[in-house]
Amino acid sequence: MKKETATKKTHLAGRQIINIIMLAFASVTIYELSYMHFYYYDTMREALNLTNTQFGTLFSAFGVVAAVSYIFGGILADKFSAKRLLYIALFVNGITGIYFSTFPSYGILLGIYIVWGITTSMMFWSASIKVCSSLGGSEIQGRLFGTFEGVKGLLPLLYSMPILWLFNSIGGGLGGIRMVILMFSGLSFAGGIVAMFIKVPKQDDVIEGKEKQKKLFDELKYVVTIPEVWLLAFVIFFNYAIIITQRYVAPFFTEVFMSSVAIAAIVGYIRNYVIGIFGAPVGGFFADKMQSCAKTLKYSYVGLIMGSILFLALPFDPKYIWLGVGAMAFINIFIFINRGVYFGVVDEISVPSKFTGTAIGLISLIAFSPEAFLPIIIGQLLDNFPGGIGYKGMYGMSLGFAVAGFVVCIILCNRIKSKKIARQKAVDVKPVVA
Repeated sequence: MKKETATKKTHLAGRQIINIIMLAFASVTIYELSYMHFYYYDTMREALNLTNTQFGTLFSAFGVVAAVSYIFGGILADKFSAKRLLYIALFVNGITGIYFSTFPSYGILLGIYIVWGITTSMMFWSASIKVCSSLGGSEIQGRLFGTFEGVKGLLPLLYSMPILWLFNSIGGGLGGIRMVILMFSGLSFAGGIVAMFIKVPKQDDVIEGKEKQKKLFDELKYVVTIPEVWLLAFVIFFNYAIIITQRYVAPFFTEVFMSSVAIAAIVGYIRNYVIGIFGAPVGGFFADKMQSCAKTLKYSYVGLIMGSILFLALPFDPKYIWLGVGAMAFINIFIFINRGVYFGVVDEISVPSKFTGTAIGLISLIAFSPEAFLPIIIGQLLDNFPGGIGYKGMYGMSLGFAVAGFVVCIILCNRIKSKKIARQKAVDVKPVVA
């Protein structure tokens, strides 16, 4: 009777919340070094003495390695201790970060970014999702991932602003950027230490020895035969494509609404952090209430369609800038709702636990592939059609992605429903042995 009551629990226990906070801290610190150019681009390029082309090549190398690593990361997460992968990746990042602070030669920099592509995507990503999923049962997957994403949005606020303040207070430059690199390296070490103390259920974290003897791609051969895995991958693919269009909010505000760089930065700051704090947990809450992460995605895509239409209907006039802020906030709420629940669907499509990491790896390989080609397409669009016309085209693409994602969500939900009905019928007709 006690066991039955436990399975009906729909709230997060204190220990689960602590584990989620620790996992979220590890998950944000792992990316700070590889993505710090988002905030310190010019100063980093000057300190490293690189051209824009050389600097861009570093990011491309990271992106290509990261994309390929997703699938192998899933296999690693199923074959080895997921928690061990987390803290080893963070410690490696911290060590390479310290070396990075010496501003080495271009060839060594290229190697460092390749290492970061491996640590973040092959070693960390699938393992972190698997650990998060293992922290609770099927009935709270939405709340687990929603809280996880929300905390990931909150934590950078606690350290990024103080680091930026220190950077400015010492005058920036070479000394300032070295200080930032060393602080991010320290955070990576801290994340690794925290990851060591995450309490992961043994049955979900350790694979039996005989499983390790299986051929490397046996899990992948099984996972690729699950249609729902492919459907979920494209659900996330279209959401991620919309995320990439939203990365151009800052230049959109400066070029179309003629806002100051400071206002555009604040808008980007709200989009990246503030909305995520609330949007992802809200998605998890509704997913658990509806007992379906997939249904939550379907309804959220309706919001993305409306938000994309809102962007297209905006009057591109500086006096309507606050309408632009509203449209940005509206569409990003649904983006973060999706981010908060989409990996909760892995449990809903009944992927066996020993294949969870591999499934996440395959899903991620497809889902995050827009990073490889969409920025180039958008860049050409904005170059060839400067001003409002280019942005209209970009948000038209966003509307297309939202509609496509909604359609795929409907198919995914129907397949999940059909499988549940089939399983229930099988149970009902099961013969009773006398």
